[in-house]
Amino acid sequence: MLGLLVAAGLAVGLGLFWYLGLVAAAGLFAYQQWLIRARQREDCFRAFLNNNWWGGVVFLGLVLDLHLGA
Repeated sequence: MLGLLVAAGLAVGLGLFWYLGLVAAAGLFAYQQWLIRARQREDCFRAFLNNNWWGGVVFLGLVLDLHLGA
């Protein structure tokens, strides 16, 4: 997923804020993997709910890049 988002950013010429958003998204992916390490129902649900934050940081990176990027 992250690889495709990097490729999309390169294809359309997005800048620093886009890639910073993807770095934050990669951190959230790692956090989700850490949450589900024991495969407990509650932890898996917490990781699922964390996807809202993931989408938010990707969107924020895009908005910042489009409005503040050079």
